[in-house]
Amino acid sequence: MRFLKPSVWVETIHHIDYQKLYDSGKRAIYFDIDNTMASYNDPLPDEKLHKFVKNLHEIGFKVAVLSNAKSGRAKLFADALALDFEGKALKPRRKGFNRLSERLGVKADEVVMIGDQLFTDIWGGNRFGCYTVLVTPIDRSGDPGFVKFKRIFETPVIKKLSKSETN
Repeated sequence: MRFLKPSVWVETIHHIDYQKLYDSGKRAIYFDIDNTMASYNDPLPDEKLHKFVKNLHEIGFKVAVLSNAKSGRAKLFADALALDFEGKALKPRRKGFNRLSERLGVKADEVVMIGDQLFTDIWGGNRFGCYTVLVTPIDRSGDPGFVKFKRIFETPVIKKLSKSETN
């Protein structure tokens, strides 16, 4: 289960101390889109997200989107924020992480992967060797069927992992 354990768990992307991450040597942040940055029903980022990304750039981060969503969805969302992206990343495979890191010129230990799913975002980030942050999904009611199916298996793992945190 170690490979599914995030480095840290937080409520939302807004509950992370990004300055502390930067000070610790992290230089790039990869965000999942759906239920991490926005709900599945939001085709474009809102103004709050634009300001949020601008702040991350001001800290010094390279920010990108790493999503299993179709490339069109990932491109539309990333372009709206002027970010590099890797769509259809096939997380938890490392290929998307590697391609994005090569383009951004960062090493795995300089990357933070932030997402809402253990079996894609966290497992993939851990396999790649980066710092992983699990966030609570923004709106699970909008999850497509395949995500709802994955969450059936994810829920008991999350409970087991959170129980081991308190022991």
